[in-house]
Amino acid sequence: MKRFATLGLAMLLAFATTPARAAELTPLDPASITAVAAPAKNKTFGTMYFPRLKSKFWGQKLISGVAKRQLDAGIGWFTTTAMPGDLGNFAVAGHRATFGEPLAYVDKIRKGDKLFIKTSAAWFVYRMTHDQITLPTAMWVLDPVPGDAWDAKPTKRLITIVTCEPRYGSSKRWIWWGELAAAYPASASLAEVQAASA
Repeated sequence: MKRFATLGLAMLLAFATTPARAAELTPLDPASITAVAAPAKNKTFGTMYFPRLKSKFWGQKLISGVAKRQLDAGIGWFTTTAMPGDLGNFAVAGHRATFGEPLAYVDKIRKGDKLFIKTSAAWFVYRMTHDQITLPTAMWVLDPVPGDAWDAKPTKRLITIVTCEPRYGSSKRWIWWGELAAAYPASASLAEVQAASA
């Protein structure tokens, strides 16, 4: 009887303390996060998790550059755009078919979906806002303020995700945009960040 009582107490404590820790995770002011230098080409500088696309897009490497070499290894960052969490437009691209095809199911993304990114600076949580199918020549999608003048001053912290459309072709591009919803200390676990941003 004593053994069962001890086990019951341990389980009670576990359930009681786990949510509390997540609740204590205080969001960071993005403007206060210490900026990190832009990574060299081919360097992995983050990890990305997309719950909606978990079967393909989970623990994906965030790599500097969008050439074939980088996209074959993970999610590529357009080096002329903002860094994660910064003001402006943080833009990335990924394969929709072959080489892990992290964006195979881009058509499943919905407005409000969250994307989690961890770098050495912090965790960044983006919320998807809208999408559009464009031609490959539509480079305006990478502007600091997409759809505005190329030199418009950004006031938001955006993300742009670029992949091919159709899935087994490249005649067009499927673009998803999102906005930074929250930032958390890099020392937190993914589970804690997910719970805190729920």
